[in-house]
Amino acid sequence: MTTTINNQAQINQIKLNAQRTRSFMDSRTIASIYDVDFYKAHLEDCIQNPTRGKIAQQQFIVNAIDESEGAWINQQIMNRQPEIKPLLKKLDDTIKTLYPRTSKIRDYIIKSGRLKLETVTKCQHYNWFDKLRIILHH
Repeated sequence: MTTTINNQAQINQIKLNAQRTRSFMDSRTIASIYDVDFYKAHLEDCIQNPTRGKIAQQQFIVNAIDESEGAWINQQIMNRQPEIKPLLKKLDDTIKTLYPRTSKIRDYIIKSGRLKLETVTKCQHYNWFDKLRIILHH
């Protein structure tokens, strides 16, 4: 059983911002000042809707980037920009206020690849022991 999200315009914008972010992070050249705008737009998407933003980040950035050193360097350069630092802090604060008890489980489910941005498939339900194991080990 799959469910399709009806708000396709928002989904397309979130995907586009994540794909643009991946394009400069994955390149071998050092990230430029113009690339800050793409990363900033992606972080604003994550702040507006953290679950969709994190799913897009996992699907289009983390899974799509090769494990080169250039991607790590570009990520560190972007995180040090003065426009990006407050957005990262605001994103962390938003996640802590919206999901104080379930943030670790959400991260685990998103990182496991069970959720895709366009469709959500039915997954297993976790009992309290599984949730405890996820919280303690991840």
